[in-house]
Amino acid sequence: MKRELNQDADWNRFTQLANQTKLRVQQTALAALFPPNQKTKARYMNVDVLVNWGQNMLVFLDTPQDARKPIFDGELVEEKLNWVRGFRSQLKDWGELFEIITATESFIRHHGLYQGVHLKLEKYLLPAQARTERTQKLYRELIAFVTEQEAKVRHSERLLGSSEIIESVFGKMKRLEQDQSKNGFTALLLAGITKQH
Repeated sequence: MKRELNQDADWNRFTQLANQTKLRVQQTALAALFPPNQKTKARYMNVDVLVNWGQNMLVFLDTPQDARKPIFDGELVEEKLNWVRGFRSQLKDWGELFEIITATESFIRHHGLYQGVHLKLEKYLLPAQARTERTQKLYRELIAFVTEQEAKVRHSERLLGSSEIIESVFGKMKRLEQDQSKNGFTALLLAGITKQH
């Protein structure tokens, strides 16, 4: 996602306008409509939240003013949020990019890496999901990447596709050790691993 959006001038402009809008409306009558916080260190970790906000805002802006609930000052809404309409096609495109990346992540997380997994991933993703040239390119790149990774797996071997289990064990161990964790690993390490089983 980072590679796809890093050089995307429209994305950079969208995030900039979202930040400006947040500052302008957060303590006004439109505070309920302001964009979500953007992470500074992991800017591409909450792309979906920002894209969802944009897509929801388009639905809201397209709804006739008298049908909007709750009721907001129509002129103020147009003044502060009308800019989102200029990103209609981009929001659709970004949503599709995120969808295909998330689907790939989810599939590998649940199935792991093994010889031939790219064939099942191809069927799972279905090229129909990739409706634009950009998402079709990403689809091909994701399949190629998984194919390259599965080539490193031995026959009849299946590797974990996620570090969540390891992170969970370390998290539980830190909770068990509490203040003792500052001194490095202690005998409580085995308690954390045993508790997982």
